[in-house]
Amino acid sequence: MVRKHAPGLLSGLLLAAALMVPSVAEAQVAPTGQYNRIISVNPIALVILGSISVEYEQALNVNSSWGVSASYHEWSDWTYSAVEGKARYYLQGRALDGFSVGALAGVSSGRDDESEASGTAISVGFMVEHQWLFGDDERLAVTVGGGGKRLAYIDDLPDAPRGLPTIRLSLGWAF
Repeated sequence: MVRKHAPGLLSGLLLAAALMVPSVAEAQVAPTGQYNRIISVNPIALVILGSISVEYEQALNVNSSWGVSASYHEWSDWTYSAVEGKARYYLQGRALDGFSVGALAGVSSGRDDESEASGTAISVGFMVEHQWLFGDDERLAVTVGGGGKRLAYIDDLPDAPRGLPTIRLSLGWAF
């Protein structure tokens, strides 16, 4: 079940992504022949879990990238919204394509659905993922991966989960 503030989070993320990335016409091809940016969504989590997740990723060089994501999901009796920065290292030396390991850090907002207690947390974590670029022009991105994150609450929430798993099954577009 998607709560009232989820559409606002998604709208804010889409606005931020539009401001951060140049138009498709201005996008330049990386020296390796691939595109430099990917914007992706996690449609399986939306359909199965009711979670919303959108991510922007930008290649820094041939083997690393940075990105930002926004998500909304429910875990146990808690509802979370998060905005996180991510850094990835691609082991095959082709940023945005292949096996990667990475780290994330950001801010999460959690709310207990039963007691309605809520609070803000700093999140840090890790990711292990594989991303494939498909098609003649390698624009369709499919990503599978997982990891975990630790939450350090600013507010006193003794019953709040301190660790969460992360799962990524995303479809994206490279440009």
